[in-house]
Amino acid sequence: MKIDIYRSTTDGNKYLSVPADTDMNEFLFPADLDSDLKNLMQFKESIDVDPDRRSVGLDALDITNQIEKNGYAVHGITISFDVDLRG
Repeated sequence: MKIDIYRSTTDGNKYLSVPADTDMNEFLFPADLDSDLKNLMQFKESIDVDPDRRSVGLDALDITNQIEKNGYAVHGITISFDVDLRG
C-alpha cells in the first residue's frame, strides 16, 4: 500500500497517514479527531508500506489496518536502537 504521511504543525510527534494521492481538501475526518491533527503539513509522499515487512519508524501493520478500517491512520514515528558497549 502506498501512503502519504502528514505531520501535525502544532505537535511534531503526531502523524496522520492516508492512501497516496488522497485529496486532503476533500477528505472528511470525524469531528472528534485530535485537534492537533487538524493542522497538517505533508511529511512524506507515496511511501510504500507492507504489513509483512518491518519499516524504520513505522508500525506498517497498524497503519494499514487503520487505513483499511477508517480511511486514515493516526500514529507517531518511533526509532529506537540498542548499543552494546562490551568490547
